[in-house]
Amino acid sequence: MRKLFTLTLVLLLGVLAACGGEESGGTTSDSGDNPLSVIQWSRDPLYVVFRADTVGGDPDPLVTALRVPECTIYGDGRAVWVTLARDGNFHVLFDFLDDATIQEFISWLAIDRKIYSYQEGYKNELPQRVTPVYRQLYVNVSGMAHVTDDFAGWEVDYYESILERCKTLSRTPRRFQPDGAWLLAEFVEDTRFVTYPIVYWDAEAAAFSFSGMAVDGSPQWVEGNVVRVLWQYLIETPGNVLFEDVFGRYRVAMQVPGVTLNAPPAPNQ
Repeated sequence: MRKLFTLTLVLLLGVLAACGGEESGGTTSDSGDNPLSVIQWSRDPLYVVFRADTVGGDPDPLVTALRVPECTIYGDGRAVWVTLARDGNFHVLFDFLDDATIQEFISWLAIDRKIYSYQEGYKNELPQRVTPVYRQLYVNVSGMAHVTDDFAGWEVDYYESILERCKTLSRTPRRFQPDGAWLLAEFVEDTRFVTYPIVYWDAEAAAFSFSGMAVDGSPQWVEGNVVRVLWQYLIETPGNVLFEDVFGRYRVAMQVPGVTLNAPPAPNQ
């Protein structure tokens, strides 16, 4: 049934494209003008329409919490991606895409890049103690989620071409700065051999303490300019950093809904 649905979707996209599909970057049009309007998805801002990312490797939950996938398109039309700036730091960019641009991108994936002909290969590999690092593509439209990965026998530069296309769908890319985020902290018991930079944390000035978060073990929602400052330390600057107060030293992670990997919704969502 799944294979039949996939084939039907690909054939339908082919017919629609032949009848008037345009290259990515077209303006928004209503369903009467856009033959690709049959490509639909949930408008939930946390719903992932498309994602290109490198997965596997370090299972450290704080490292995972901090990760921003390489390029994601969300249900509300936001595209969020990571780029390496000239200063050597990582910047997270975003923009809002219209429906036609997203639909044309999905059509390009299905017809030109034949994404539905490549399956998820990693699940057929023998179990390993450490999950290897590999690249993965995910698309979820018209009621069907599809995953493919490095183990599917992609052609040369397949992933790179799709990632580059995703990153260049935007017409007005902007640098992302969070207004609010979930913060997690854990004590670092022995720092004798740690060479990470150490930043002093004034819990009273910030109005919250990492020691309290570490003891509680649960993420805490924080808003305001302090979140944007922490974003620069934790996300945009390569390498690791420890925070220190009168009670000890801490590793800290930040989760921003609709930006970092698997972040829970904001309290008001």
